Amino acid sequence: MKSSLSRMSGLVENVMDLPRARMGGGIVLSLSKSDLVQTLQHLIDEVQVANADRLITASINIPEIVEVDHLRLAQMISNLLSNAVTHGAQN
Repeated sequence: MKSSLSRMSGLVENVMDLPRARMGGGIVLSLSKSDLVQTLQHLIDEVQVANADRLITASINIPEIVEVDHLRLAQMISNLLSNAVTHGAQN
C-alpha cells in the first residue's frame, strides 16, 4: 500500500512535468540505485490486481542494480502494460 501511494504521489508530480518543461525548467529525474526487478514486479502485481480477469506473466532478468528514476520508469511500464491489457487480445 505504501509503495502504491508513493507511486500515486509520483504520478501527480508527473502531471506537472509538462508545464515545467514548457517553462524551461526541464524534467527533473530522481535517480536511485535499487532493485529494478522489485519495482517492476510490484507494478505488474498492481496491474494484475486491477485486472483479475487477465493473466499477466512476466520474466524479468536484470542481473545488477541499476541507477534509474524508479517512479518514472514504473509509470512508463505501467502505462504500456495497462494499454496492452485494455486494448490487447484477451489472451
